[in-house]
Amino acid sequence: GGPRIDAPTDVGGRSPSCPLPPHTGLTGPTAVLLRTFAETMSSLCPGKPWQTKLSSAGLVYLHFGHKLLAYLLGTSEEDSVVGTIYDKAGFKRAMALVQEEFLQRLDFYQHSWLPARALVEEALAQRFQVDPSGEIVELAKGGCPWKEHLYHLESVLSPPVAITFVIYTDQAGQWRVQCVPKEPHSFQSRLPLPEPWRGLRDEALDQVSGIPGGIFVHASGFIGGHRTREGALSMARATLAQRLTPISLANP
Repeated sequence: GGPRIDAPTDVGGRSPSCPLPPHTGLTGPTAVLLRTFAETMSSLCPGKPWQTKLSSAGLVYLHFGHKLLAYLLGTSEEDSVVGTIYDKAGFKRAMALVQEEFLQRLDFYQHSWLPARALVEEALAQRFQVDPSGEIVELAKGGCPWKEHLYHLESVLSPPVAITFVIYTDQAGQWRVQCVPKEPHSFQSRLPLPEPWRGLRDEALDQVSGIPGGIFVHASGFIGGHRTREGALSMARATLAQRLTPISLANP
């Protein structure tokens, strides 16, 4: 069987003799679902003004909110502070915040994330025109949320070698060369910029790299900056030249 659940919560009705709705998949008496459930904080707790119909989380807060707040505040349920904060927890405000966050995420996915998919797909298709290695991708319209799309497209297209660098312009019109992480959310790069460059800026970087116009290389080597597209490409190419063998997607 599956793992035991200490406190199952779900939307629907509850009968004292049949506590578990059948669609939870838990064993026990068959529950009677009340499809017309329309209780609110006001109807279940006379004196409370809130009329929003409750669901799982709201019902948990109704029945266990005092206990939870007392635990988090380090006091007893009888403490008047608990009752005061219980009423001021701001469910309407919380609902507004959740709605605002949802709309912000929707706007991001519609206007940034989804268009970025097409940009990354086009950049992958054009990568051999950027460099014969096929390991450098150029985002012609500047930086965008590219990492998730790159991993997805690599898994679909299965290129013979992994993408190692992405170059793009920043808001100031300068160029960035960014190393592709080994995996999503990783701080390790598939191939970081050379160790002697790391932490250097401007003239000091130019002297060590031999590529005039450098701006910086991060101390970890995961990203660098250059004043020109050709310079950013040269930084990526010089790094590739110091590596013995291309990186396979089987072991990026």
